[in-house]
Amino acid sequence: MKLSDYEKRYSASAIIYRQGDSPDSLLLLEKGKVSLSKVRGDKHSLQKIVTEGSFFGLEEFLLAAPREEEAATAEDSVVLELPRHLAESYLLSNPRFLSELCEFLARKSRCLDKAFFLAGKSEGARLSAALWLTLQVSGNGQSPLGADEVLEILFSATGLSPDKIADFLAELERLEIVGKSETKLFLKSAEKLFRYAEYLEDKEHFG
Repeated sequence: MKLSDYEKRYSASAIIYRQGDSPDSLLLLEKGKVSLSKVRGDKHSLQKIVTEGSFFGLEEFLLAAPREEEAATAEDSVVLELPRHLAESYLLSNPRFLSELCEFLARKSRCLDKAFFLAGKSEGARLSAALWLTLQVSGNGQSPLGADEVLEILFSATGLSPDKIADFLAELERLEIVGKSETKLFLKSAEKLFRYAEYLEDKEHFG
């Protein structure tokens, strides 16, 4: 079995799957960028940007549940699409690929645990949780996402005003919790981010 036989090339703005579709394949983004959006009528709400080397739509695939979001390419992309019967046999016969999949799930679980702890707390805590999830897309915090993309995702996740989110990001940059390379943001210290979130939470409750 050659994985290259299951690579599919997409031009920019192509739909990979639609919300509600059946998850027939295991998907790995090999090149390019993919956006995941919730669709409500004619409105699209950006939830996440998938970067190279990341699985996407994984939960639905593992649970055989309908796709919860629409996946579309943000630029020309190459996606590895393994049909279910091949994906299962390939995972069992390739420990390295299976290990990479387990590592991806472990990282995501850790992110979700952190975010769940902060969910429903102060605005700063909620923003910190959403930012953590957003900048952990690539697995190491060195997110290749532009500042505008991060702003859009945080707005969708928290419902806070763009100005308030921009001020929050500027403060994190001043505190050297996040860094900026040209127009792209990356997380310098997850530990500092969550300490700052705890500080904001204490400030909210104790003044």
